[in-house]
Amino acid sequence: MFTLFCVAGVADAFNLADGLNGLLGGLICADSSCLALVAWRGGDQHVLFPAMAPCGGTTGFLFLNFPFTRTFACDGGAYFVGTAIAMLGILVVARNPSISPWVSFAMVHYPFADTTCAILRRLVRRRPISELDAEHLHTLLARRLCARFPRAGRNLAAFLIVSVTAPFMLVASAYATQTRVLVVLSTIYFTLYTVTYVLLHRRIVGAGPGTRLSTGRVGD
Repeated sequence: MFTLFCVAGVADAFNLADGLNGLLGGLICADSSCLALVAWRGGDQHVLFPAMAPCGGTTGFLFLNFPFTRTFACDGGAYFVGTAIAMLGILVVARNPSISPWVSFAMVHYPFADTTCAILRRLVRRRPISELDAEHLHTLLARRLCARFPRAGRNLAAFLIVSVTAPFMLVASAYATQTRVLVVLSTIYFTLYTVTYVLLHRRIVGAGPGTRLSTGRVGD
């Protein structure tokens, strides 16, 4: 039951992260390639090749989604790739006892942090956790950057988040068997996320209405 809950939670977390062009695709490419690297180092070809599939498919999708939008992942695409990443993370750990479960957790750092923050934010305000808002980290960052770069702010926000998150995944894949290192890595990432979110929230939401996004899935 716990495993099923995690799979559903990760899938929903990736759906919430699908808020900017290139953000979901970039995260999935980084996730799947790092999981493939973990499987390759463990000599597990049964996970290696399935892990390469989401990366290849999503790379093709990115050509039509970033930087100019010609197609969207939407709920069907986001839930599908989110479920795939969750299942691959479970399989690589279940099939290789030497690999720490924390490496799978490291693959979903941003979706997990963003979803947890959204739930806590709505609980504090005594609102339903399923209620939509536009206060995700990627939304706030896009609003901040759009104020300075109106044409490229949204794309730049997605690029920055993926660029910061991907190295954490890569380091996690290199230390896939060392739980202590992975715990420290996760702590650093969530600290960085929290500090960034608080600063952006104070500047944008706390200061009143700021630059709004004209398009995109800002209400998830």
